[in-house]
Amino acid sequence: MDPAEYAWLAGLAVILVITLRHLGLKPSNEREWVVENRRMAYADFDGDEVTLRNVRDFRWRTTRDFDERWTDWTFRPSEVTAIWLVLEYFDPKRKPIAHTLMSFEFDDGRRLSCSIEVRREVGETYHPIRGMLRQYELLYVWATESDSIGVRARCRRNSKTHLFEGIVLGEDNHRRLLESFLRRTNDLHD
Repeated sequence: MDPAEYAWLAGLAVILVITLRHLGLKPSNEREWVVENRRMAYADFDGDEVTLRNVRDFRWRTTRDFDERWTDWTFRPSEVTAIWLVLEYFDPKRKPIAHTLMSFEFDDGRRLSCSIEVRREVGETYHPIRGMLRQYELLYVWATESDSIGVRARCRRNSKTHLFEGIVLGEDNHRRLLESFLRRTNDLHD
C-alpha cells in the first residue's frame, strides 16, 4: 500500500470510531443537576385524567435568586382550549436564533407550558456545537406560565419573548398534541 492509501484508511478509521462513539452515547438521569433542572416531570394517566408531577412554579427575581416550588397538576387533556407558541429571541438583533415553548390553555384559564431544553449539570454551560454532538441530556420542563414566561421577562434582559396563539387544524388536535408531549416526557423519565 502506498502512503495515500494508508492516509485514506486512517481517516476512514477515525470517522468510524467517532461515529460509533456518537451512536453509543446514552443519556443518564443520575447526575448533579442545576436546581431548575433537578426534578423531571412525569405524567400519571388515569382514564381521561392526567396528573403531571414535578411542575416547576418558581418565583424568579434573577436567574440565581428565586423561590423554588414544585407542584402537581391534575387535568383532562380534552379541556385544552388553546395552544400558545412562545418564542424567546436570545438576541433581538438575530431573530433567526430563538427558543420555542408551547403553552396549553385550559378551559378554567390555567396555562401550563412545556419547554424542551438541555438538562444542565451544576457548573455546565450550554454551547450549540456541543448540543449538536449530543453532549447534553434532554429535558421536557413543564412549568406554570408565570414561571416559564416570568424567568424570561424578569431575568433575561437581552432576550425578547413573544406569544402567538396557535392554530391547530382538525378536531381534537389540542388534546392529541398535549398527550404526545406528555408521552415523550414519560419516555425521558423512564
